[in-house]
Amino acid sequence: MQQCPTTKLALAGYSQGALVVQAALNNDGLPSDQVKAITYFGDPDSHFGTSGNVSASLIKQYCVEVDLVCELNLPVVLSPHVTYGTLYGEDAARFIINTTGVSV
Repeated sequence: MQQCPTTKLALAGYSQGALVVQAALNNDGLPSDQVKAITYFGDPDSHFGTSGNVSASLIKQYCVEVDLVCELNLPVVLSPHVTYGTLYGEDAARFIINTTGVSV
C-alpha cells in the first residue's frame, strides 16, 4: 500500500472472512484512510467487532434474521447463513459503487 498511496479499497467479508477484514484493519495491516467501503455478510463478530478507524458510514452489515452465526454469535452454520449472495449481493455491490464513487 505504500507504493500506491492513492489506491481506494473496497473490502467484503463473508462469515470468517469478515473476521479477517476486521483483524487486518485492527492490526494496522491495512491503512484505514484508504478504505472507502466495507460490506460484511454473516459476521460472527457483528455485535462486538470493530473495523479499525473506519467510519461507520462506510460499513454495511448483512445478517439474516434467523442466522445464528451473526445473530447470536454462535459457531453454528445453518441454511440462512449461506443465503447472503442471493439475498444481498446486488445491494452490497450498489453500496460499494455508491460509497466509493467508482463507475462500472
